[in-house]
Amino acid sequence: MNKSIVIALAAVMLMGAGCAGMQTTVRVTNFEECVAAGNPVMESYPRQCRADDQTFVEIIAPDDAQFSEPGAPGSGSEEPGDGGVFPPEINPMKPRCEAAGGTFNECGSACRGAAPGTACITLCVQYCECVSSAQCPDGQACQEFVEGVGVCK
Repeated sequence: MNKSIVIALAAVMLMGAGCAGMQTTVRVTNFEECVAAGNPVMESYPRQCRADDQTFVEIIAPDDAQFSEPGAPGSGSEEPGDGGVFPPEINPMKPRCEAAGGTFNECGSACRGAAPGTACITLCVQYCECVSSAQCPDGQACQEFVEGVGVCK
């Protein structure tokens, strides 16, 4: 009888140890869920949260001051083509770029035009791409060409 109790007790302990090692997988589909699941948050702006092999970006309210038109009074930017990071649905540059015939890049390189081999941060920079100034919004010119493609500034 003692042998049966020892075997039963060992089986219960093994089952408990197996259950303790199991993890519950939480499906993450946006920034808020990523943070709530306890994943690491990068202190960038906007903040980013990494879950498995996906990165989720915090959506910032459109009434925040930094989302004013670049170059507008109080925007903190002197140049109208100064990209910035806007959620795509509120970026005032996108319709102006496309109306002028440019191509709006929502996630261009922050190190565009840097020398090969230069260390570069992985960060999306939004800008209007062009091949001539005719494809830029009024008051901007096509500059900083890389492989035949410039940026409206």
